[in-house]
Amino acid sequence: MNGHLTRLARPFAHANYRRYFFGQSVSFIGNWMQSAAQAWLVYRLTGSAVMLGLTAFANQLPVFLLAPIGGAYADHHGRRTMLLYMQWCGLVLALLLAALTWSGHIRVAGVIAIAVFTGIVSAFEIPARQALLVELVGKRDLLNAVAMNSAIVNIARVVGPALAGLVIAVAGEAWCFAANGATYFAMIAALAAMQLPAKPPRG
Repeated sequence: MNGHLTRLARPFAHANYRRYFFGQSVSFIGNWMQSAAQAWLVYRLTGSAVMLGLTAFANQLPVFLLAPIGGAYADHHGRRTMLLYMQWCGLVLALLLAALTWSGHIRVAGVIAIAVFTGIVSAFEIPARQALLVELVGKRDLLNAVAMNSAIVNIARVVGPALAGLVIAVAGEAWCFAANGATYFAMIAALAAMQLPAKPPRG
């Protein structure tokens, strides 16, 4: 058992991975906070389960259609660079959703539109994030890093919506969106602090 835990923890020997793990943990929690608050907002605005499904579909369709393009683009221009750009895009979208909700001008069409753009960001961000792992830990520790990444996602899937419920009850959905925007800075800082060997763009 101890040997298994030691192997699982091996990626943390890499400084870049430690930065990545912290940034991703914070950012994923924010993402799930926004996802839960967005669903609550759509239902509050429409009272329609169909609109809930449509919003989720609008968010996931770009990932399904564009992820292969996103992966190729990340390979060509650099995975860390791609991730950094996508963090800023996600931050802007989260703060836009927060501002519209705070102002009272939010409509379900606006939520769906932002969900589509967030899905486009994810289509470019997810392949870059997955491919970056091998640059952070090397092939020897890659499987353990993937396992730890899956653990981050599953923990955030529980913690994020729970926090969102508390925030919505106290302050409303907009604060969840603003909190998600703030969590992007953790990943931006982690990416900026990474020291990776320079690689020429492929082309």
